[in-house]
Amino acid sequence: MMFAESSCNKDLASKIKAHFALGPVTTIGHIESPIKYLANFVPEVEDLLKIFGIHDFLPNNEIMRILAVLFCEPLGIRDVCSDVIFILDGFDQSQLNMTRLPVYISHTPAGTSVKNMIHYAQMYKSKKFEMYDYGKDNIKRYGQNTPPQYNISAITVPTMLYWGGNDWLADPDDVSLLMKALPPKTLIDNKELKAWQHLDFIWGLDAAELVYDDIVTRIKKMEGIYY
Repeated sequence: MMFAESSCNKDLASKIKAHFALGPVTTIGHIESPIKYLANFVPEVEDLLKIFGIHDFLPNNEIMRILAVLFCEPLGIRDVCSDVIFILDGFDQSQLNMTRLPVYISHTPAGTSVKNMIHYAQMYKSKKFEMYDYGKDNIKRYGQNTPPQYNISAITVPTMLYWGGNDWLADPDDVSLLMKALPPKTLIDNKELKAWQHLDFIWGLDAAELVYDDIVTRIKKMEGIYY
């Protein structure tokens, strides 16, 4: 979202000193996540969900929290629960605190909009970082038949990328395309964490040491704060 907004909203961009992107997702032509399998069924899924008035995709609710306690507490099936977490984002059990699985599962998935998921599927199919495709209504929305692409080369917010070599959503090949598209003056640095998957930036055992401490240090340098 930040890459999309900062590429076309200059007012927003002028208010942001730096962007620290964790597991950055722009183009998703190389993702390994099962989300890609939705791409071939976008029109049918979209029409079906409209008929039933469904707008939330995998919302977090009380049922998920109860199931997390019932099925993820026992030691024998914690690996199964971890697979539920990894299936969309990539596998890296070394960064996961297995004793915290019931807590993680109770908050996973956190939910998003159906429109957001359809947008991801559209971009996987088109292999472009572009706005939502409204089909025949694109003319009304954008004044053209196809959705406009977000212009990454127009981004001026100083950007630092943190990305995982085992991330199924922010695939290394797609991150490489992002780095090539960002202006040299905009991309201040990037840091690859070889075995990390998408959620390691949130729950990773080494996230504080390898990512968050680094971010704090960089912010202090930008602000001229030294201890």
